[in-house]
Amino acid sequence: MVEILEVLREIGVPTQVGQIAARLNAPRSSIYEVIGSLASAGILEVNPGTGEVFFGLASYFYGAAYARQNPIIGLGAEEVNRLGRATGETAELCTLIKNRYAIVHSMPGNSLLRMETKPGFTLPVPWTASGRLLVAHMSREEVGALVPPEDFDLPNGVKLSLDVFYDEVRSADAQGLCVTSGILDTFTKCIAVPIRSTFGQNIATLCFVVPVAIDAVREETLVAALRESQRRLSQYPASILATSA
Repeated sequence: MVEILEVLREIGVPTQVGQIAARLNAPRSSIYEVIGSLASAGILEVNPGTGEVFFGLASYFYGAAYARQNPIIGLGAEEVNRLGRATGETAELCTLIKNRYAIVHSMPGNSLLRMETKPGFTLPVPWTASGRLLVAHMSREEVGALVPPEDFDLPNGVKLSLDVFYDEVRSADAQGLCVTSGILDTFTKCIAVPIRSTFGQNIATLCFVVPVAIDAVREETLVAALRESQRRLSQYPASILATSA
């Protein structure tokens, strides 16, 4: 069941059962049986005309229940929208899903720069500034166990060692800020700050995805905007958030 739901989340659109079975290398009969159970519970819906499968209404209610108990989703999304409107840059709220960086909410910017920013989009942890902050609570050994070896091969051709990556993690955590340039492509820079839980763990990040050529003054302005959102989130006494200076 979990694997089927994960495939649908990754694909992001209604999908034929055959495609799901192929992705999972599983018998169609088994996939049909599980999908039938999930559909009867409203977790999935099957289009009677096309046979395509996607998430059902019950999935929305489960997500809404999660959001009510985890204020970072709603509060963080509000801050992302505010940051995007105020600066005109692409802003994101990000976290970890298993061993990958994931976008929770995004606000596209006004520039010609266009990155994949839809909620649920994932990338290897070492490929992002946010990823370095999100594993900062882990030891070197824990990071090595979490991140697959192939994820240290960056899109720009650089092959990171675990030691170098972990040094970058420690530096980012000490500064409460991480900036990466030209990892995903030669045109983009990511600027991220952490959001910490009351237990001191970086549970999410706020970040900007901007052109790599922005000047130093503009970058300082964006960092200040992220810091302000960080402070704004820490002012909610009923939330699970705490200041991450």
